[in-house]
Amino acid sequence: MAIRLRSVVRWDYVEIARQGQQGDLHHSRGGGIAVIFCGIDPGLDGALAIIAPGQVTVYPTPTFTVMGGNRNRREYDLSVMVYTLRHQLTVDSMTCLEAVHSMPKQGVASSFSFGRGLGLWEGLLTGLDLPYQKVTPQRWQGLLLAGQPKGKGSSIVVAKGLFPSVRMDRVKDHGLADALLLSEYARRIYASS
Repeated sequence: MAIRLRSVVRWDYVEIARQGQQGDLHHSRGGGIAVIFCGIDPGLDGALAIIAPGQVTVYPTPTFTVMGGNRNRREYDLSVMVYTLRHQLTVDSMTCLEAVHSMPKQGVASSFSFGRGLGLWEGLLTGLDLPYQKVTPQRWQGLLLAGQPKGKGSSIVVAKGLFPSVRMDRVKDHGLADALLLSEYARRIYASS
């Protein structure tokens, strides 16, 4: 029998970083309604990042631990994912969801988990009628990581430069950095639409 343990943090945010110049983040689409830009790295170690007027918020992907058999495994916490999307985004928001795919030498289980995460986020965004665009890593990285060395560390370096108040001190924070950069990609592409 599997036991479901929820993460201790649940959906507390990793960091709320107030930008020094709030005017930098104000964007509107018709009628003066502020647009919220969101980026989602769909992996279990990914995150959801939101750029809203005057603030940046990053949420780690909500998961819980299932204990069973010889090892524990993490699963996506759908109820928390739904709650966060419903309460943080609106029909005036724009989300860029990273369109991940399997990689050579990647295990079958990790490829399945990654694809499952993409499908869950896409289904939730669709079911909640929230606008989104799937974006390949090559596309957003081409815009935001141009001239940077290859590797996950580049995302952290660039995200720290754009969002200095958000703490990303660990190598595994690349999911937070990717989500932040996806939200910045959405802001740059869709703010003038």
